[in-house]
Amino acid sequence: MVSFPANGEMAKQLAVNLSDNGQVDSSKYPEAKAAGYSMPRCVYCPRADYSPQATEGRVQGTVELVAVIGEDGLIKNLRVVNGLPGGLTLEAIKAVERWRLQPATGPDGKPVAVRVPIQVSFQLF
Repeated sequence: MVSFPANGEMAKQLAVNLSDNGQVDSSKYPEAKAAGYSMPRCVYCPRADYSPQATEGRVQGTVELVAVIGEDGLIKNLRVVNGLPGGLTLEAIKAVERWRLQPATGPDGKPVAVRVPIQVSFQLF
């Protein structure tokens, strides 16, 4: 895994919600696969593109995100936990924002919004 130091401005941007303008507090949602909650399932989850800068710099690793997946299977909140240089963090965000998921279900079997960690891996072959 590749890590890099974030300067002050970059750290602020990475800490900000990337969807819903900060309106969703992800801490109030249960984690998927905990206490009877299922994991959302991918219906349409395109892979992230490799940026030209990352290809040229031979950057590899994993972008770690956390999201709230709503009762409708859409990303309601997206935060960067650990990013990568070379535009890969942005490419991961763009890909995940296009995802469509079958929502998780709660202990009662009904669709429910849950908090989910997401890892987007980038590997050069």
